[in-house]
Amino acid sequence: MLSEQTPKLLTTIHNDNSTSEEINNRIQQFIETFADSDDDAQDAAVLALVEDLAADDFRHTETLAMLIGFFFEQGILSEGVGRRMIDYYRRLLTEAVRVVDGFPEKLRAAGENNKDEEVDVDELFELHYREMERADGEAVKAWAKFDKTWCPGIAMFSLAEAAREAGRQLRPLAARIADFSAGGHWFNQMLAVLDDEPFIAIELDRGIGVRGRMSGVSDNFQLHILLMDVFRGGWLNAGKVDPEIIENAKGYGEQVLNRTVSGKWNMCGWTIVTPGFQPGDCSDFQKSEHWIWGEGLPEDIPLFEGCRVILLGKPLYERIIAAQRTFKHLRAELTVEHRYSRSEIQELLAKMGAAPKPLAIGGQD
Repeated sequence: MLSEQTPKLLTTIHNDNSTSEEINNRIQQFIETFADSDDDAQDAAVLALVEDLAADDFRHTETLAMLIGFFFEQGILSEGVGRRMIDYYRRLLTEAVRVVDGFPEKLRAAGENNKDEEVDVDELFELHYREMERADGEAVKAWAKFDKTWCPGIAMFSLAEAAREAGRQLRPLAARIADFSAGGHWFNQMLAVLDDEPFIAIELDRGIGVRGRMSGVSDNFQLHILLMDVFRGGWLNAGKVDPEIIENAKGYGEQVLNRTVSGKWNMCGWTIVTPGFQPGDCSDFQKSEHWIWGEGLPEDIPLFEGCRVILLGKPLYERIIAAQRTFKHLRAELTVEHRYSRSEIQELLAKMGAAPKPLAIGGQD
């Protein structure tokens, strides 16, 4: 029975004398029993693994985290397990952020004392981290454990929109350590993903446009490819995109295809629109502060009347986009709810031209 296999597995994992072969054999037995168990037993077993992960650190913490991530990737993730995982990460991150609290001042002082040479930020942080081990061991312990166990969190957030929504409270904490923690970086990017977000996209030269909702899009390169499925045909042979590349962008199949596609447009925010705006303005490098750059995030795209607006102009040069996605298991889609007439598009552009402008987008690709 699974209720018997679970404590046996945890005892083996906790035993510092367990060999890799012994652990792997116990995991295999656990997985075989798990597969033949009912939903309630499976949920109880995964919850027990999560509760054990939340206990004190031990030698094989990463092994347990990998096993939990494996089950999440199989779609075994109840609401209760999701809540417990988020509580676990909140506790770790709340402590871990203390590691970086004094570092900005230390970095600033190093810059002032070494004006003739560039400060090695990573080396300085390594020294700071070692000092924090002595000054605040609990914070460093939490940081180290988060770095060992963040992967199942990405699996959880990828597969469950509800978990992603509940986990957004963790983003400010993750952002504070993102420059020096791989887990902080990926949590920060994952929890920036928008779901059910209203958008407007207008292809300027052809005078066509749509309003809809986007979900699960992790960067603007991916958004570009998904829009190529919405607006087919166009310049540089673009628009004739292999279905495999579109499916990749939607979150299906291999994460990396080792293929590329030619970007179809120069993408701009609505802030570029002023009275007298012409479609060619979207391709004017002198106005590149309004461009939507590929490595940016959809959340960077300025809002107009509650919608992320993407204006699609003729490309200034050929952009090569890799057919790959940032998060393997994260599904992405653009749902079209309305197709604009030419007169509606002209009316929208006129409203944008007359509206007060927020700050420009900035960035580069």
